[in-house]
Amino acid sequence: MRAAGVGKREARLVDRQTADEGESRPEGPEPRSGSRETDRVPSPYGGEGISFHIREAASQILESMNEAVVCVDKKGSVVYLNRAAEELWGCPLREACGRDMAELMVPEDRRDTFRQAFRSMVAESRREAPGRTHRFPSRKKDGTPFTAEVSLASFVHGGEEHFLAVVRDVTEQGRLEEELRRANERYRVLHDNARFAIFSYDRRLILTGMNRVVSDLLGYSEEELLGRNVLELGVLHPDDYPRVAAAMGQLFSGHAVTREDLKFRRRDGSTIVAHSPTSGARWSRS
Repeated sequence: MRAAGVGKREARLVDRQTADEGESRPEGPEPRSGSRETDRVPSPYGGEGISFHIREAASQILESMNEAVVCVDKKGSVVYLNRAAEELWGCPLREACGRDMAELMVPEDRRDTFRQAFRSMVAESRREAPGRTHRFPSRKKDGTPFTAEVSLASFVHGGEEHFLAVVRDVTEQGRLEEELRRANERYRVLHDNARFAIFSYDRRLILTGMNRVVSDLLGYSEEELLGRNVLELGVLHPDDYPRVAAAMGQLFSGHAVTREDLKFRRRDGSTIVAHSPTSGARWSRS
């Protein structure tokens, strides 16, 4: 995080009442120093009756944030970007001020969709606590696309409603999530189409997953088995309870478990022999 209020990079938000008398200037903050010293934009902060020092601190906090912060009016026009937002979109505050957020930050073919989504986000921000996030395709000034994650909050300044958005670039996160989704889908295909029974359980011995072979061979549906303790299902032969309990204890302690043949009872009363109780079961009927 950038240090707040360092040298010329401080952003000072000044009440209109403190402006020099007789000087014609836009409403809003003092120009920011450094490369932004000529920027003059409306500010969502700096209302009458608020301490200058509090407003100055708020400005410094916004400018030091790693997350991009964008403020727009009710029409969707940009009135403020913090420094992280400038860097994220590659667009200086002076250039962004007054422009439609969709035209500035969203690919042309997705703007109408974004405007509809933004209206929904606005309605949501008015009736719910801020913090809920949404994702939308965005683009930098040079045309580079990225995925933006935004949370929106509404507030009123000068009798006008404004919206403050905190934005993060989640392109890499989205890519990893998609890779995970595809990996899970591949696993699911292999899991469901395996020729032998596969089931899983947690440390409480609650059955958490099973493939269709388990249902086919035992004669029970997933609804009848999932969520129940594996030792209380009534499918394991009573003679094998001690060995299974001991094997599970070894498994949860991180020790290797010797493969053993276990007997299971089907719904119709017949018996199935399972080879290997811990890493996928291969079944035969007796």
